[in-house]
Amino acid sequence: MGEKENLAPSSVNSVSVQIPPHFVLVHGISGGGWCWYKIRCLMENSGFKVTCIDLKGAGIDRSDPNSVFNFDDYNQPLLDFISTLPENEQIILVGHSAGGLSVTQATLKFAKKIRLAVYVAATMLRFGFQNDQDIKDVIIEVELGVVVRRPDDEIVVKLVAGQRWWCCRLYASENV
Repeated sequence: MGEKENLAPSSVNSVSVQIPPHFVLVHGISGGGWCWYKIRCLMENSGFKVTCIDLKGAGIDRSDPNSVFNFDDYNQPLLDFISTLPENEQIILVGHSAGGLSVTQATLKFAKKIRLAVYVAATMLRFGFQNDQDIKDVIIEVELGVVVRRPDDEIVVKLVAGQRWWCCRLYASENV
């Protein structure tokens, strides 16, 4: 009772060798796996296994960001990575900022492969998935909009922050 799980790698004992935990770090919007490299180095020097994921169109992922039309597509590199893990391996999934949404989706899809989900200043949905209440309580109104960019009807996904949200927060002390 009251025991805390020790995540630090341990030395060899007489019975077995404990495998160090595997941390998978997920960046936020406008980031990439590169944003975790200093932390990755510190963690690896402490004996942990660490993987930094580049979501689709981010970091060194070669996908054209203009070809990412939905969250499932954006999150695919993380889901593909987790699906290739050995059946008995569990990871500690860490998300920052909007990476929290990726952590939530991966946790719901691969619950048996996730040992722990960690949200570092990250987006969290109250019930773990978007529902009507999340839309009503939205922190920032973000919508995926389809925009015609060129005469040949090329479609791109546009991230639009809600004007009301910005007005309410930026000019809270003023009458808008």
